[in-house]
Amino acid sequence: MLLITDAAIGITIWALLFRKQTPELAPDYAPQEAEEYAESVEKISWAPKESRKRLLDIAVNNLREFADGNCVNVVNR
Repeated sequence: MLLITDAAIGITIWALLFRKQTPELAPDYAPQEAEEYAESVEKISWAPKESRKRLLDIAVNNLREFADGNCVNVVNR
């Protein structure tokens, strides 16, 4: 038990003293390069509130129909 405690203390001290202080490409620090063919996030079709509500309504309806024994959107009928 003493060996495990010593190892944990040693690793903690090593991490505090010798680790890099700068983050490695965290999302806030990632390089901001313009992509030629990329679309902005705002253009994603499910982003508006109305689209998300419609998709949620479809999912709830599918779940209700499945619980009642009726399958919706079956491919192999």
